[in-house]
Amino acid sequence: MTPLEAVLPLPILRDGGSGTAPLIGRLAARALRAELMCFPKPGCVSVHDSGSHRDMDARHFIRSIGILAPYFEVLAAAGEREAAFEELKEIGIGAEAAMLAATGGINTHRGAIFSMGLLAAAAGLLIGRGQPPAPRALGRAVVRRWGSAIRRHSGGGDSHGGISRSLYGAGGARDEAVRGFPTLVTKAYPALEEGVAIAGDWNAALVHTIFAVIAVLDDTNILFRAGREGLVWAQEMAGGF
Repeated sequence: MTPLEAVLPLPILRDGGSGTAPLIGRLAARALRAELMCFPKPGCVSVHDSGSHRDMDARHFIRSIGILAPYFEVLAAAGEREAAFEELKEIGIGAEAAMLAATGGINTHRGAIFSMGLLAAAAGLLIGRGQPPAPRALGRAVVRRWGSAIRRHSGGGDSHGGISRSLYGAGGARDEAVRGFPTLVTKAYPALEEGVAIAGDWNAALVHTIFAVIAVLDDTNILFRAGREGLVWAQEMAGGF
């Protein structure tokens, strides 16, 4: 058992069985709460400040997370049935509408609904097949079951990610998904394991992880806000950290 597995209920997920989809939903919400609590993380909303955002704070995120947990559960159950991408998309659209209603029209978690939603569905699919939802396996499941449909999906053209794709050719969340979430698998998860092992502190491990990701990711939000020069600067600073 790795240091990270010691603080996550992975054996329960491996066993599968009834109640797995609700557990996946709770874990997804737990991950979003951990992200909110993580501090410092440049530019992002936390319980301490709003980062670079003027239109939202931690209260909006807390309301959003509470609303979204059941949707991740539904996505996990859909994945267990190996539902088509169109069904996952409809669930995601419902989740986004509920988020906006809870936050007064503020986009707190659109990206998480897409990426976490696909990962929740992939976890349901794998567990339904009796396979452990390890990081690489989750990425492969997304590609094999839904990759072609995701590649054809053209939503989000007016989002920060969509605009950055048009202006800078950045792949964004959709590209990460169709390639099996390589940044998550090869950078974020190993950095989280490393942070837990080195620091023995959850917040320090999360900070370590987010800087490891910023250092390599063509982040479409940074591109939208600061352009290519700003992205390069952010990556250099994160790498130095």
